[in-house]
Amino acid sequence: MDNLPENVKIILNEYFKVFSNNLPNLIDSFYLTGSIVLDDYHEGKSDIDFVGVINRDMTSKDLVTLKKIHKEISSKYHKTALDGSYVTLQQIGKLDKNMGPVICFDGKKIRYDCRSGNAGIVTWFMLKNYGITLKGDIPDNYLSNINVNDLISYVRLNANSYWVNWVEKASMNFSIKSMITLLKPGVEWGVLGISRLYYTMHEGDIASKYQAGEYALKKVPTSFERIIKEALRIRKGEDRKSYYRSPFRRRKDMLLFMRYMINQF
Repeated sequence: MDNLPENVKIILNEYFKVFSNNLPNLIDSFYLTGSIVLDDYHEGKSDIDFVGVINRDMTSKDLVTLKKIHKEISSKYHKTALDGSYVTLQQIGKLDKNMGPVICFDGKKIRYDCRSGNAGIVTWFMLKNYGITLKGDIPDNYLSNINVNDLISYVRLNANSYWVNWVEKASMNFSIKSMITLLKPGVEWGVLGISRLYYTMHEGDIASKYQAGEYALKKVPTSFERIIKEALRIRKGEDRKSYYRSPFRRRKDMLLFMRYMINQF
């Protein structure tokens, strides 16, 4: 844990303390994934993504206690959210269709039967290849070799379902999604999110948002250079002037870029 950002160490130490006091001996192994392990963590913006391997199914009483644990941590450290899943030995490494209900904390609340990026082939791939072990066995003890073709199939499906739907809603005038895409977080999420899938499809690996944006700059038509650089500027938190005067023009370029990228899948 010594090499982690200072605020991450503080939050995790408090989390482990509170968890141990309330649900002792439940977690066998605990890992970090996400931006921290991909060297793209930004304090105040990035979540602390995790996977906790539990040694038994949680009871309804356990879930109530788990909610209290995360509420306590979230109220104390509201600028940085924990975001992850609690999986059993029977669930870790399984694909969605074989996994069954998963318990996760999405940064705001505990969810059951979670179907998000917190548990699935992307997480397992990242965990096996980049995960940081904070407690228990190394990931290799739980995860066998992950088929890269399954990973690529997943990102193709994700591009043609989640992201197609996302772009459609963002293109609707006066929709909530269209308003979000006028703001910097929406631009970063859209441009760099679809770029990560593009990277995985071509390289058979997982990249951070920033790395994927830099990759896209080298691969896509130069007409999209401006919007990609804008997303990278936002991601890095640079104070330099925006590449755009108008957020409406920026949104237009973002949606054009995203439609182009989706068509690549």
